[in-house]
Amino acid sequence: MPRIRLLTACFAVMLILAGLAGNAGAAAAEDGFYLGGEDPVYITADDCIDHLDQVLAMINERDLSEVYFVQAGLMANFIEILDAGGLGQALYPVRLDSLQPRYVRFADGSTLIIDGRSTQEPPEVDFIR
Repeated sequence: MPRIRLLTACFAVMLILAGLAGNAGAAAAEDGFYLGGEDPVYITADDCIDHLDQVLAMINERDLSEVYFVQAGLMANFIEILDAGGLGQALYPVRLDSLQPRYVRFADGSTLIIDGRSTQEPPEVDFIR
């Protein structure tokens, strides 16, 4: 249970900073959270706020070194943030090679392609809500 509390605290700080920073710069990857692993998922800050319990459960199932926070062209994974003692000290310019080539968007299930060398278009996705 302590891991959940730590994740919640880290998440709250990152969401606050993401809101304060706004769109301060052009990012090489879209701003938000990148959950790597077997089934990579991309989550916007707004989706994190709207579905916090579900997102925290997803993060808790992942290797924290594969969970990245990206904002305004900067990134860090959760382990780097914890080791550095805070988000501001951990952030560095986005390195696309640290991210997986494809993520599924949490919001709508569409594909987010990170690998700039990929020429394949994401598939058409129909959603019924």
